[in-house]
Amino acid sequence: MRIVAILPVLLVLLGIEGADTAARAEQSLDCKACPAERKICRQAHSQQACDSEYAICMKHCRRS
Repeated sequence: MRIVAILPVLLVLLGIEGADTAARAEQSLDCKACPAERKICRQAHSQQACDSEYAICMKHCRRS
């Protein structure tokens, strides 16, 4: 019975996460945003993690 009660909550949480990911993907389409995101990332995470995120951002952005 607990699984049946928890399932809708998990589905809602996954839906929220998916919306957040889509919003981030839309924001990172401009390559000019990648260095700014890396700078913000370095305030909270390791340089290696932020550099990896930067490389992914640059790979998937639109160069204008």
